[in-house]
Amino acid sequence: MSSSSRRFKITQGSVWTIEDDHIQMPPTARRTVTHDTRPVIVISNDKKNLDDNFPIVLVCPVSTSNFQNFVTQYDLAIAKNNGNLERDSWARTTLVQPLEKELLTDLKGTLPEEILLDLLVGVSDYLGLLDDIPESEDEIPAAPILNNPVPKPGEHIKSKSSLSSNDFSGPF
Repeated sequence: MSSSSRRFKITQGSVWTIEDDHIQMPPTARRTVTHDTRPVIVISNDKKNLDDNFPIVLVCPVSTSNFQNFVTQYDLAIAKNNGNLERDSWARTTLVQPLEKELLTDLKGTLPEEILLDLLVGVSDYLGLLDDIPESEDEIPAAPILNNPVPKPGEHIKSKSSLSSNDFSGPF
């Protein structure tokens, strides 16, 4: 099914049911229960989600298992009814993966924005993107400032390779 003929738009935070065999849920050797279907949460940005020419979305699988070896410090507990999930669940942030848009055929709902933001923070934390974020404003270093950061109409922005240290002021 092409996204242009899809009944619902794929958006960040939307919860879809897919066939379970379309998603990887390691550790597979210790999985004792499999399902016909599984909810996933779309976490990729809407610019690509809504682009009919871009066939892939990034999804976060959802699980109801809370077996201690499966749930990690990065996973997010989501109470039932959020995104129309039928049971209390875990967004498995360590298992985010690409999925073809055509496999998203059954929209369940959409997560509330605050839960989506918590999910994106969990993914970012797992990827190490939050490791160097200062705890307080006092720890934030001054950012370098371009002498002429905004070109006038008709001017071109310098490429990175043509910039010199004289084009910046501030600490390095």
